[in-house]
Amino acid sequence: MMKTRDSIDPQLHRAAEDIAAFIHARIIEPSPAPLRLPGPAPDPVFTELVQRNRLGATLYAASAESDTWPVSEDREQAWKREAYRQAASHPQQLKQAVHLAAELEARGVPCICMRGPFVGSRLYGSAAWRPFADVDLLVPRKRARDAWSVAAAAGFELFQEHMPPGYFLRHHMHWQLKHPVSGLLCDLHWAVEHPYRLCRIDYAGIFDRARMVEVDGQRWREADPVDHFLLLALHVKKHMPAMYRLCRSEDAPVQVLLHGEVLHIVDLALLMRRDAATLDASRLLETAEAWQCLDALAGSLEYVQRIFDLRLEEDILEAAHARVPAWQREASALSPGLKAPRWWAVAAFKGGFRTEKMADAWAYLNPPPAYFGSSGGPARLLRRTGYRIGAAARLAFAGVDTLASVGLALLRGKRKGPSARNNVPMEIG
Repeated sequence: MMKTRDSIDPQLHRAAEDIAAFIHARIIEPSPAPLRLPGPAPDPVFTELVQRNRLGATLYAASAESDTWPVSEDREQAWKREAYRQAASHPQQLKQAVHLAAELEARGVPCICMRGPFVGSRLYGSAAWRPFADVDLLVPRKRARDAWSVAAAAGFELFQEHMPPGYFLRHHMHWQLKHPVSGLLCDLHWAVEHPYRLCRIDYAGIFDRARMVEVDGQRWREADPVDHFLLLALHVKKHMPAMYRLCRSEDAPVQVLLHGEVLHIVDLALLMRRDAATLDASRLLETAEAWQCLDALAGSLEYVQRIFDLRLEEDILEAAHARVPAWQREASALSPGLKAPRWWAVAAFKGGFRTEKMADAWAYLNPPPAYFGSSGGPARLLRRTGYRIGAAARLAFAGVDTLASVGLALLRGKRKGPSARNNVPMEIG
């Protein structure tokens, strides 16, 4: 059941208001004026939300000399050390990622650079300000194998080294790669949603509309503002599946922070502010409808407005809410609570699937009736039956392929010796 404001500790609300006020005044709309936090929230609560959202170094780097924090001196010094570490490492990681993207482009593989240090450089003013765990590159699916060859030639290795690369191409949306020397993690995408979700993203259109950008002498390909906004919105939904159900609740700002997703909302807010003149509202609605992600668009706009009081010049929030189809509203409210057997959980983990994402498979197999249209009768029943047969066949193949591929990988691992990388999951959802 969704928590009400009364059921959430009031200190969490104070901490959420403090964090939102700081980000707005120092990052989204920077102002030299002294900052007075609305709370202030007590140290343990404020610190917990900051840590959960990986904000410590970002807040420290963006703060003015006069800013004070409701945290201990030791904690502030830890954020300072992390800020210096990011300032030293992130530009180097960005440089290596841009070099890989350039190698792909030189081989005729279009490569869109997403999130992480690219967003840091373009929206925050520095790659050092935006924390990230890995870099994300998107290539056309038909060129994915060519991209794999380029990445391998650059020294990148598959995290799960004994798994065949083709397995991930069949059932996932990216290869998770690591450079053994620099330690850079790279998700090499051919999709931003895995095959067992109900979106219909126009990847060909995304690449047609993308453009080259340059920052401090480094060039890379970036999605156009509308596509970029929707890709970021889908990323929020990926990490927070109930985003649409929660976005209009009284607790929406706290829920985002409790889920650890506020950085993605900051990304959206900064993109809205930077591209206000070119972020075509009507095209946002049309594209989101075509991609079947109106819930992600409406939820993202709602969070940006609720947390940072930002709107598009042409306010389409209510129009977006009105156009969210019934099946997406129903899907957002689904909580199957599936618990996988131990043997399946182990196989899924080894195959790169996270067991907490098993609900995705259930939603894919059994979408709400409204997904098949508003009219009833035999025609919808036939569409629904045909869809379920096809979806069941695909999921059955995925299950058999996962078990077979994991079994072969375990045999290869025994022959070649253990590898720590085999124990790291590849995220798909």
